[in-house]
Amino acid sequence: MLRTLPALLAAIALLAPSAHACTLSPVHYTRSVRLVLFLGAARTDTLLVGSGGVTVSPEAGHFGAGPAREVYGQVVGVERVGEPWQSLLPRGTREVVLVPWDYAADCSPVFWSRSARWLAPGTSGLFRGTLREPRYWVRGRPTLDVFAPEFEPYPMAAGLARDLRIGRSSDAPLPEMLSPADALEFLSRLPTDSAAWAQPDTAVAAVRRWAEAHPNLAARWPAATVLHWLVSHAEDMRFRRRTSPLAGTYRFTVTFASGDTVVLFGRSEANLLGEIRSLSRGDPRLVDSGPPVGYYLLTHFSLRPDELPTRHTGPDRQGYLAALFSPLLETPDSSVYRGSVDLLGVVPQIDTRPSVSAFVREVQRLIWSPQGGRDGELGDPATFFAPGFFTSFPDGRLRFEWLGRRGDTTVVAIRGERISAETLVLPGPR
Repeated sequence: MLRTLPALLAAIALLAPSAHACTLSPVHYTRSVRLVLFLGAARTDTLLVGSGGVTVSPEAGHFGAGPAREVYGQVVGVERVGEPWQSLLPRGTREVVLVPWDYAADCSPVFWSRSARWLAPGTSGLFRGTLREPRYWVRGRPTLDVFAPEFEPYPMAAGLARDLRIGRSSDAPLPEMLSPADALEFLSRLPTDSAAWAQPDTAVAAVRRWAEAHPNLAARWPAATVLHWLVSHAEDMRFRRRTSPLAGTYRFTVTFASGDTVVLFGRSEANLLGEIRSLSRGDPRLVDSGPPVGYYLLTHFSLRPDELPTRHTGPDRQGYLAALFSPLLETPDSSVYRGSVDLLGVVPQIDTRPSVSAFVREVQRLIWSPQGGRDGELGDPATFFAPGFFTSFPDGRLRFEWLGRRGDTTVVAIRGERISAETLVLPGPR
């Protein structure tokens, strides 16, 4: 019954190893220490460079089959290096070698199957490349791997123009863009990956100062896009730094009217992941207005407690706990919070009995029925995003209960108890 999570879910997916499909983007919102930005122009020369320690996928690439072959790079003249990366290159560097790589559906590197002279001589602009360790440099020239060649260089790369036209007609003008020099100046002020994660408000300060000093430039692409993302990211991270008293490791029992019972365990993060802005399905506040009324906690599930991970490991067997901030009821003996536990999508992954999968599909159909449930029933629009109840006791015990009913029949019942305060480790940038 997940309403929505902010862009954090995508961020979390990037922070954990995954073999799932990905999409490369021409926009970078943070600054990597190894991804060097510089102004330059392509030369004619190509050099045999080797793989430089890159692990190459056997899968097909976007530009061809990419069978195993010798790896070449193209010499590019350097006019100016971005300030954050100047210390990584020898003083007075005038040439570097850029090594193009294709990529598979999961974005893993694939051998480049096109010409080693992948840039037309004289092609100039703002280049990006991941700097190799000095032992992999060629003839003393700093050597950089380029894992998305279609986006190089800015602003004339074909892939960049293609991406900017997504959602526009083929003859629509592209947005007004920063010059390569202005883009280098702006992107050099981006926060590092770790700073954007650990100190988001401080990390945005340098970019804000640049925008205030250059308001006309700040309205151009990619500055406007990046600024908007960083501000939103800082807001998301402030929310994400908050913790929940309901977090921990739980034992859940799921009972279906079909007679099947599934017992499984879940471990949540302590930190809030996404916002619940309304308890009710169909409420106009669901879009984005108003303060959040509740939150989600990223949770991993397993059949055994000793199989639960200690940190986020990817989307498999992943769901959430959810609760409202304000208790529904408080007494000296307990506090009751409206909430939810997302188990229905996980149960068929853990218990593969056909009868279980079939009944889960039926329960999900009833929950998402356009008619919804009547008052207090399965899929009730008024309590759609938190139909169950967490009960917290002064001694630290926590219980959860949700009875999904249709008329006088309990279609599904989920009961849980917290067995440990252990939580998933908050992921950070790799």
